[in-house]
Amino acid sequence: MSLNDSLSDISSALYDYLLDGKIQLGLEDVWYDISGLVPRTPSILVEPQSKTRELTQTGFQTTNTFDISVIIIHARMASESVTNAESLKLAEDVESYLHENRSLDDKLIHSYVVSLEQGSITQQSVLLRATRLMWRGISKTRM
Repeated sequence: MSLNDSLSDISSALYDYLLDGKIQLGLEDVWYDISGLVPRTPSILVEPQSKTRELTQTGFQTTNTFDISVIIIHARMASESVTNAESLKLAEDVESYLHENRSLDDKLIHSYVVSLEQGSITQQSVLLRATRLMWRGISKTRM
């Protein structure tokens, strides 16, 4: 097992894992960056948030914690085509999918969804129904 301490590498691996599950989850797109775009729906945006490192044992071993937002974009808010219940169901399906690969192909010791928040985001002046999953991954490395 080769554990990782790079937020960029872990974010890319999470993006790739979600891209592999795109059809299974019924998604139109998976994005790493949607700057300036109004995405097709439903879509997912993977947005790296933070990495923290804590010295945990002698020998310069560290525990690395990665927080990454997985934003599910369900539909335009003006659209009645997606209900709150439907968006919650998709969010929980994505959460379950993420929990199927807790080591993220052996890059982490463990990962899990910390929180699920329903709401909205604005992209190009378009209000979109969205759900934010806060995903957390943990690894240990030596400095």
